Amino acid sequence: MKCNRNSVSFNAAASWAVYGGELRKAIHALKYRQDMALGAFFATFLIATIEKQGWNFDLVIPVPLSPDRMKERGYNQSELLSRPIAFYFQVPHSSKALIRIKDTGTQVNHTKIERDLMLKDAFYANPDKLNGRKVLLVDDIITTGSTINHCAKALKEARTSEVYALSIAKTLKKDHRCSNETNKS
Repeated sequence: MKCNRNSVSFNAAASWAVYGGELRKAIHALKYRQDMALGAFFATFLIATIEKQGWNFDLVIPVPLSPDRMKERGYNQSELLSRPIAFYFQVPHSSKALIRIKDTGTQVNHTKIERDLMLKDAFYANPDKLNGRKVLLVDDIITTGSTINHCAKALKEARTSEVYALSIAKTLKKDHRCSNETNKS
């Protein structure tokens, strides 16, 4: 199923690489094995991806974890990616402007439809911090696009002017592709 333009809340999305093989193992090390140094390592590739896209943004936000997941893991892997990006581009970083207000559990092994239902109203974006901002939203993997789309929807409801979504990797399942993805990898 191809996403139609009306169902996508972000302006553009890009990923550095395709999810699989050794990259899959490295992302799992970042995400589940506390190999936090990989955040800065991957951020260098994400910075190059942003420069290639030519996006103009004035705030960087990681995809938030639920409080339970944050407590369990001790860190947000998306924040380990987003902080070096904000530092490099000399723009503010916020892990408080967008929060996850509903614990959706893991999205692994769920279809796009199931993910969309699970993620409905899962995020809140603070209009006081976001009104008129151009946001770069950072995550580790884009699978179906549901998570970034629900985050972007909350950000748009908080009156952001633009939302760009970026990840280390994306899957290549045809039914997950969206018409405004800009990845060329």
